[in-house]
Amino acid sequence: MADLAETNRKHFDKVASNHQTDFGELIAAVIAELKRRRGWISSTLAGGPNTDSHTAPALRDEVRLLDYACGAGTVSKALAPHATHTIGLDLSANMVAEYNKAAREIFDAHGPGLQPGRMEGFQHDLLAESYSGSGSDTAGVGAGNNPLPSGTLAPFDVIVVGMALHHVAEPGRLLTRFSELLKPGGVCVVLDMVPGSAQFGHDVDLKESGHEGGVLDTIGKHGFTEAEMRDLYEGVGMWRGFEYAVFDERFQFTLFGQQCSSLGFIARGEML
Repeated sequence: MADLAETNRKHFDKVASNHQTDFGELIAAVIAELKRRRGWISSTLAGGPNTDSHTAPALRDEVRLLDYACGAGTVSKALAPHATHTIGLDLSANMVAEYNKAAREIFDAHGPGLQPGRMEGFQHDLLAESYSGSGSDTAGVGAGNNPLPSGTLAPFDVIVVGMALHHVAEPGRLLTRFSELLKPGGVCVVLDMVPGSAQFGHDVDLKESGHEGGVLDTIGKHGFTEAEMRDLYEGVGMWRGFEYAVFDERFQFTLFGQQCSSLGFIARGEML
């Protein structure tokens, strides 16, 4: 597992340009679920600068959103219009490029409701930081050519990791980092797969398909149960308001050229 982050970085750099095609149905479903549940996620997202796209945003409290393992911006496409500032972090430089392209498209679509600079992506690995416990922005991956501006990791109101925790070698350590970056009362959201729920196409041979450098090599754990997520949240002091909900509809996606599906869940907990 020591090289899992590097395996993920290389893989998602390679597939960044076609990721939204292969996983288009899943991405659309995730966006729809997040939009529908944004008030459940956090009351801070119930309104937002783009609640009415035809009027300028009203003055209101700052709402900071962190989209971790942001990819091409699935979470941010759903929630960024309801935050005052959104940061996307990802291991893959090519995915970050796709994210920032999406940010420009969202700005073009929403005009005065979402100003330039309110949604920005950076190549960064929270688990590779030299972290001092005081909001340090010292970077791991990508530090040399894509450093975080000072203050980027100022405390957040909401942190979301969407369909990516199963790619992380140390989920508990990552949630610890999230707890260090959340404001008191801030919300951490994990959206991922239900273990054992995946259904693969008849022609998919997982052993043959799991060649070195393939997507299966990027997975650290095939989903999380409610009990496992509760333990993770409780272990880092984010257990208040904990909920774990399984989606009614299965996520559809393409893997090795075959139509596949899995059940997804969304979990939330608040920082004490």
